[in-house]
Amino acid sequence: MKDLKNDFKINQFKQVYLLYGEEPYLVRHYSNLFTEQLLVDTIMNRVVFEGKDFEIEAAIDAANTLPFLSEWRLVYIKDSQLLAPGRKDDTEALTKYLPEIPETTIMIFIETAVDKRNRLYKQISTQGRVVECKIPSEADLIRWVTNIFKKKKKEIHPQTTRLLLSTVPKGMDSIYAEADKLGDFVGDRTIITPEDIQDVCTKSLEARIFDLVGALCNGQTEKALKQYHNMLSMKEQPLMILTMMARQFRMILQCKACAEKRMMQPEIVATLGLRDFMVRECLRQGKHFTERRLLEALSDCQDTDIRIKTGLMGGELGVELLIVRYSI
Repeated sequence: MKDLKNDFKINQFKQVYLLYGEEPYLVRHYSNLFTEQLLVDTIMNRVVFEGKDFEIEAAIDAANTLPFLSEWRLVYIKDSQLLAPGRKDDTEALTKYLPEIPETTIMIFIETAVDKRNRLYKQISTQGRVVECKIPSEADLIRWVTNIFKKKKKEIHPQTTRLLLSTVPKGMDSIYAEADKLGDFVGDRTIITPEDIQDVCTKSLEARIFDLVGALCNGQTEKALKQYHNMLSMKEQPLMILTMMARQFRMILQCKACAEKRMMQPEIVATLGLRDFMVRECLRQGKHFTERRLLEALSDCQDTDIRIKTGLMGGELGVELLIVRYSI
């Protein structure tokens, strides 16, 4: 990612790029940036091939065409499956072609499925630039959200941003949409507050489960049941809630085990592949559970799941009994 940013900064580009990864917002952002920075006329100098049914010869012909009144010609190839098993002949043809691509053409692959053993992947790695768009760290997201509000002439404290990140559905698209909603909600007010987030932002199921387990930790049976019934009223299925509760207990157990090995929070984040706020909250909630109690909770979740699926117990009642048991 750093190398790609530098390419745009110094205005010097490779002949071929591959953009992929788990954060579609960043894939789309950098894909669009090529067009925005390099082209004035997108009709004549930008060609897009999407899906797996286009002819490779057509893509090669497009790449060989000189740009019209422009320095660059962009050829986008999206979701082609050329970097995954299944299109061997086409992959070979394009791999052999890439070293011959004209200096005035940039070919940009945007893929979901990527096999790093693929010959085309290796060719792009050697000749061009492979950019994996990973989910940014919490620190990077805080800076990004701060800039979103800065453009709206508004301010948000880092701690308030952390609340936003832990509240809304994951993914930069969701975060951006909720930030945009917040900007409209506060009107002429310049400061975004935690209360604004509570009032207007869509709360993810993940965040609701964190709140529910947090109530269990504090022995707040009534609050935990209220949160559970609120989820039911929002058409969440008892089995899904049960699955998420089991996941939460498992994450707490894993974070607790890492902490006992004297691992710091950033190391736990990297080891478990969880978001910063998850680890922070799991460590806090883990103080209320022994390892034995967490193992019991996981066993009870599994037992409840079996009873519900075999018809021995109703879904809503089964999860409710589990909530009561672990909030006492």
